[in-house]
Amino acid sequence: MLLLFAVIILLAALTTGRNVIFLLFSLLVSFVFVSSLLATISLNRLRVERLVPQHIFSGKPFLVETQVTNEKEFFPSYSLVVRNILNRNELQGRYILKLPAKSSISVAHKYLIERRGRYDFQGIKVTTTHPMGLFLKGYVVKDSEPIIVYPRIVRLNPNFLNAMVTEIENQVNRPGLGTDLYGFRRYQHGDDSRFINWRLSAKTRDLIFTKYCQEQNLNVCIAFDTVTPRVDEESQQRFESAVTFVASLCSFFIESGYKVKLVTPHEAIPFGEGNKQLYRILRHLALIKPAVAPESPLDVYSREHLECAVGLLVTCNGNLGNRGNFTRVFNMARMEEV
Repeated sequence: MLLLFAVIILLAALTTGRNVIFLLFSLLVSFVFVSSLLATISLNRLRVERLVPQHIFSGKPFLVETQVTNEKEFFPSYSLVVRNILNRNELQGRYILKLPAKSSISVAHKYLIERRGRYDFQGIKVTTTHPMGLFLKGYVVKDSEPIIVYPRIVRLNPNFLNAMVTEIENQVNRPGLGTDLYGFRRYQHGDDSRFINWRLSAKTRDLIFTKYCQEQNLNVCIAFDTVTPRVDEESQQRFESAVTFVASLCSFFIESGYKVKLVTPHEAIPFGEGNKQLYRILRHLALIKPAVAPESPLDVYSREHLECAVGLLVTCNGNLGNRGNFTRVFNMARMEEV
């Protein structure tokens, strides 16, 4: 608007020939020139860096730190706005009133991404309205950085988890050659005499044999069948619910000290424990997609994947396969446990 006003004054000066109007035009042009010069000085020799957290979850706010360094020798920078560009969309920016010469400042941006998947920070936009706030000048720093947004992890029903853990422990907690006590019984011909409890035998005047639990192998294999009968909005919502459920199950078992294996039609992540295994599984679930017919399917129903572990099956198409291999089966096509 100011430039348009200057052009109008110039035309008026040329038409009337009055010196006062020429003087007013000169003042306006000089004001525009000085404003552009000061804005250029504020934006000159700025180094901008972004720090993104290593692990980001959908539906959970996260902080992105942006550090701005003024590398000029003498001149400060004023009225800066720094904003990140994510998937070609400019995000909310942070305002910096003054950045002295040879100094740095870090500003934190709080963002929230609702859906899992892969995203790209494509750059950082730096603008200024210095000195009068009438002109906006800026540039984009090319700083591409891909990020993986993990699926949501929700708190599952404690009663459901307790019942499932109890069932798993009952399967594992069987007589064997472990160190934990399982129970006592009368000595039978052929039993190992090393396991006779002589103290109880003296009290009962009968040979008592000590039974121990087998070594507990806290391994859980979760099979996730991503094949859906059709790909529409409703199926997509159920698939996303299934992904959240699988991620929450994996998180619960790993935090409880179990070794967890995840099998999908495209990949089998071997048994592992700890946060490293959890993030490996979450990264795979962040990029997984539903399919009507997988290109290179693995048989998620195969008993070979269980490797003597407790098996849990989550399916999106109602196909229960050989469900006899699994302790629990969850049919997400009907949102129920089978």
